Amino acid sequence: MSIRGLARRLLGTSERYAEGDFPSVVLLLREPEFPKAEDMLHIARESWGAGGPVELLGTLRQKASYVFACQTAGGSMAISIHTQPQPYGGGGREPTEFLQRPWDEHGAWMSIDLPHGNNRKLRAEKALGDIYKVLSIFAFKIWNPNVLAVFFPAEGVTIPNFGELASCVQWARRSGMDMSFLD
Repeated sequence: MSIRGLARRLLGTSERYAEGDFPSVVLLLREPEFPKAEDMLHIARESWGAGGPVELLGTLRQKASYVFACQTAGGSMAISIHTQPQPYGGGGREPTEFLQRPWDEHGAWMSIDLPHGNNRKLRAEKALGDIYKVLSIFAFKIWNPNVLAVFFPAEGVTIPNFGELASCVQWARRSGMDMSFLD
């Protein structure tokens, strides 16, 4: 992998990822309010601990990035969380003001990623939706008014926050957004 590719994986970008890239759920935040390291571990255990132990493998960038190992029936899965107190990538170019507003108003972001996943392979195995659901559990646990939107970079989908996360996803489906990646 190139340095540019590695930087994209670690730091995120608003550019649409290639089809073969990894699943990622990005929360666009109004303010850079991030859980403390011990709270991150607690939320991770609440989110993914039903299948087995969840351990913090390490932190990077002065505790702005976290890597967790989650035990599953099929083995171990590494999930990373990255936080940044600045706007995410290029700022989004959404077709409506309602979808663009979170991009214009956010000042920070948090991503929940499966960095060793491969969207093309997971889609072929009909497992991509399950992985997005696993990643979204963490997003659900920290969903609050500071979260302006959830963005799925590989899919190019932005869903604004106007209530509970599940209701926002249902709205996106009813509004005609392609949400087939969650199926």
